[in-house]
Amino acid sequence: MQSINKLLYSRVDNYLNKYIINDLMGDKSNYSSIDCLSDYWKLLQGRRFKFFFFIIFKSFTDMIPFLVAYLLGKIVDFFTNYSTGEPLTNFYLYTSAIALIGAIQVVLRFFSKWVILIVAADIRKETRIKAMEKLIDLKLEW
Repeated sequence: MQSINKLLYSRVDNYLNKYIINDLMGDKSNYSSIDCLSDYWKLLQGRRFKFFFFIIFKSFTDMIPFLVAYLLGKIVDFFTNYSTGEPLTNFYLYTSAIALIGAIQVVLRFFSKWVILIVAADIRKETRIKAMEKLIDLKLEW
């Protein structure tokens, strides 16, 4: 009985390796980073501009805290040279700019993330549909 189970499992395993895994995945022992990038390039077909535009856009919004740090430095510079009785308009401008830039950064960052997630969801849906079509088209010999 045990030998029949081993034989059955070995046949199923051979079938899976021969017809399903190798056909769908191929030999992945030499899968390089360039192959990975080319696969991503294929998956992004029709959405490349949108994806890369918002990736770059999000990268720029991630640099906004450097501007906030610069403005904080300007506030420190303002108060080191400040003497009593001078107007505080520069201080008010710097603090309002920090608040405005911070709020804009949050909105732009979340918007770009949202668009990137929509692109990723579309690719995920399309990939699942293609995978199910491949599975349905397989032979059921065993």
